[in-house]
Amino acid sequence: MGVFTVEQPRSVLGPLIITSTLPRSGTTLLQRLITNSSNGICFGENLAGRFFALADLVHEAVYSVDTELSNISKEWEQIRAGKTDFWMPRLDLPDDHSKNALLLTLNTYSQYHATVAAELGRPVWGMKLPGQKIDAVARISKYVPNSKCILIYRNIYDVIKSYKGREALNGEVDLKEICQKWVSNSEIVVRALKQDDFQVQNLLILKYEEFVDDYEKGVASLKEFTGLEDIDMSVTERKLNSWYKTKHMVHVYQEPVELTHAEKSVIENVCSKTMAVLYPEAETPAS
Repeated sequence: MGVFTVEQPRSVLGPLIITSTLPRSGTTLLQRLITNSSNGICFGENLAGRFFALADLVHEAVYSVDTELSNISKEWEQIRAGKTDFWMPRLDLPDDHSKNALLLTLNTYSQYHATVAAELGRPVWGMKLPGQKIDAVARISKYVPNSKCILIYRNIYDVIKSYKGREALNGEVDLKEICQKWVSNSEIVVRALKQDDFQVQNLLILKYEEFVDDYEKGVASLKEFTGLEDIDMSVTERKLNSWYKTKHMVHVYQEPVELTHAEKSVIENVCSKTMAVLYPEAETPAS
């Protein structure tokens, strides 16, 4: 019986996964820079959401198959011995075929995107989905060869100001949940800053403030990590963080809104320990 393989040749580029500790942290800027290169494209959040959902489905299904593998093997021992008249409601494909089918599904999905991107003359391809835990990204990296991740993080106070500018903040409970997610999603960055020998293959961590403070240096690191060429630096001269729809799509920049005393207190209570590691130079905003 033939066995399907899930290996990709090294020449096939896996996706660049662009994510961040929270939305409003720079993934749109990275998307624009990648897509305004001569050989790259970064797809948006709808496509990325489907990709992450499929990866999660495959991950859970592979775990289920692995859990049942001993039972599957016993059933197939009976079938191969000619004993086929028994209760078999969970009969599955023999050996590793179900697992391989799942992995092949995800890799075929990835390869299709890679092929289309290459036909568009943009073989370096990726997708952006802000606010993802590194565990979700790791699932894709585990199952899809050649994938890479760029994680960008930003000062939580500035993130929340941007949330307010977008009118995306709904009271104290919402603020606490957003802050807790920032702390949780920043754990990988905290580890990287605390461990001198920290290294995760195919992961680039960017600090938003350093990136925008020195675009030449930031873009150089982006090109080295991804293989992007001829990035149009004029992208950095225009701010975009939102859009609204009239007869035509209009892209705009919504200014951040200052925080109230109560909002600063919530952020301080939830995020102070993580801020002390990520931004030791920063002073707590005056209440």
